[in-house]
Amino acid sequence: MRKGTGDENLNSTNTKELKKFGVALGCALLFWALIPLVKQQEPRLYLLVPAVLMLTLGLFRPSSLKQVHKRWVQVTSIIGSVLTTLTLLVVFYLVITPLGLLKKIFGADTQKFCPVKDQSSYWIKKNQLDIRESMRRLF
Repeated sequence: MRKGTGDENLNSTNTKELKKFGVALGCALLFWALIPLVKQQEPRLYLLVPAVLMLTLGLFRPSSLKQVHKRWVQVTSIIGSVLTTLTLLVVFYLVITPLGLLKKIFGADTQKFCPVKDQSSYWIKKNQLDIRESMRRLF
């Protein structure tokens, strides 16, 4: 990893970070395990056991979560890369491509400043009043 990119914090495995990781993941799992209680259903034991384990290890032995944290960072990095790619693809094909097609259909002038052989200059002359008025309200 390159220094100064913010990536060095992703592999931070000091005790304080591991404790935060264990407690946060434990609380999230505990929340999802106990959600069925709102509807008077059985809690999800398959989430309750890991939640209690993560909370216990996070509070009392955070150093034992080093490998779990390392794998968690790797998996979430992969998921982040995939989701970023998918998001960009969706935006491109659902936003940019239709806008380009609409511009083509309605004949938008996208080549306003293309070279014209018989033109000596591309300078657009404006009168002095226009310049003063446009400088008052730049944005």
